[in-house]
Amino acid sequence: MGHTNGICSAAFNSAGTLLATAEEGRPAVIRLWDFKGGACVGILSGHERDIAAMHISADGRCLTAVGLDKAGRQAIVVWDITRVLATSEAPVVVRHSTKYSVLSIKFSPFEEDHLVTCGRDSIRFYRLKNGRLRGCSINLGEHRQVAPEARASLPPGTTHNTFTDIAFEVDYGLEKVEERHCFVASASGAVFQVNYGRRTLEAVFQLHNGPINSIIVNEGFCITGSDDRYLRMWPVDFSDYFLEAEHETPVTAVGVTPDGLAIAALTAGGSVGVLDVPSHRYRTLLRSHT
Repeated sequence: MGHTNGICSAAFNSAGTLLATAEEGRPAVIRLWDFKGGACVGILSGHERDIAAMHISADGRCLTAVGLDKAGRQAIVVWDITRVLATSEAPVVVRHSTKYSVLSIKFSPFEEDHLVTCGRDSIRFYRLKNGRLRGCSINLGEHRQVAPEARASLPPGTTHNTFTDIAFEVDYGLEKVEERHCFVASASGAVFQVNYGRRTLEAVFQLHNGPINSIIVNEGFCITGSDDRYLRMWPVDFSDYFLEAEHETPVTAVGVTPDGLAIAALTAGGSVGVLDVPSHRYRTLLRSHT
């Protein structure tokens, strides 16, 4: 048996053996699937409605999701999914109410049991310990507000930044956590570079003329997709883009193959395209979903 409403979020474990899918609306159901066999092996019910984001930890031990509880408050829930394929059991590790209007949540690849969230006017770091989540916010300073030159692409009256997606630096030569970074995309078209170890904002790069909906960081480059209809590929210093592909409608999600040689783009118009990095050729795989 599958979902009865549309799927709003999906996530694989790093081994590719387990797929999690979240149902939009009410009730907020998350189903866990044995990807090879195609069977549903678990159902998670930690929210009442409106799941906004979901992620599985790199080690495959935990799944987290953000949604609304019965009182209409947003809640972060973490489940232990280590034995779900064998027993269908996935106990709740922690349930944490938040007031930060979270739009994206990711487990840190740098530290076990650490998470990062972003949303309206907030970038927060959390640590899971002894069944509790303890968090701290990044001091955004003057960058809490959208830069005047970026406001033209936003709804009238928008002054504060809304953060939309999170990506982590990939560099196997960095050993100290103080040397690592995460990158947070925003609705103002900027990417915020955060020093992960020091929990400080280091730089802000204005990359698009519209909200950035998706960001991925590879070992050698960064990929962004925006409402301005552009898919762009950047060096990690964001000095200038290597490649770009313009679409007919906003780019809603991006993906990259493990070898970094192909980039996928999904659009609001329902098309799916692939940019071949070595040849710079772009091909459309699917024109629209119906």
